[in-house]
Amino acid sequence: MAKLDRAQAAFRALPKSMRIGPYDNPLRRMSALEGTSRDAWGEWSSIEQHISIQEGMPSAVNAFDKANITLGAGFAGSAGGAVQPKGQAEELMGDLLKRSPEAAAIFFAAGLAVLGGEFVIVDPVRKWKLRGMDGELYFRASSDLLSLYVNVAQGSFLDDQPGGQPAGDPRQAVLDSNFATFLNHALAGNPPLGGDVDLAALKVHAVHSGFLGWGAVGGFSALAELVRFIYGAVSRQRADAIVVEPRWRNMAPAAGAP
Repeated sequence: MAKLDRAQAAFRALPKSMRIGPYDNPLRRMSALEGTSRDAWGEWSSIEQHISIQEGMPSAVNAFDKANITLGAGFAGSAGGAVQPKGQAEELMGDLLKRSPEAAAIFFAAGLAVLGGEFVIVDPVRKWKLRGMDGELYFRASSDLLSLYVNVAQGSFLDDQPGGQPAGDPRQAVLDSNFATFLNHALAGNPPLGGDVDLAALKVHAVHSGFLGWGAVGGFSALAELVRFIYGAVSRQRADAIVVEPRWRNMAPAAGAP
């Protein structure tokens, strides 16, 4: 709890807004409640709200682990096939660029496209055209592209454009692309979720983690039983990464318990 308290204190200490990256675009600090409201992100279900808070908001980026790059609600790159045959980060971006002409125009102008399930990136200064693993590594190292994804997903910089927000707000497209990628992977096959939002969210989160499949978690009808199963099926470190809600964690067996 001390670690969580420090993290919450650090979050509260952030300024209300900040400017990052070469685009010098404002990023508002958003609470979890704001981040899951219709006004901020479009309309989505209560289960999606649980998942977004556990895995990361649609604007999240991670570029410091073996997946090279992870976008949105935990969609990782392929790392040349070391993590997965086809990168879900590439799938999300490909869906976004098809879904939103506005987002496509922004990323194309910055030299990024998705072809054949791979990032294709052009650096006119260095006269480079990179794709596949090289494209992932370039994206990972580029503060320009990382901050651009965040800015497009949050959409705050669009307020500075003539005429205000475009008709096709990219924020909704980013949210829809996140959910579409969920449907293709963690929710593939339309597994029955039931009416218990907490139980459904934990099942989806367990499958999305990549450590457990629907065959392992789909049959549970009680949240406490599922929590105990997860802690018995994977290492405690991995279980803690799956069972993130405090009220779920309170159901976990004590460390070292049989």
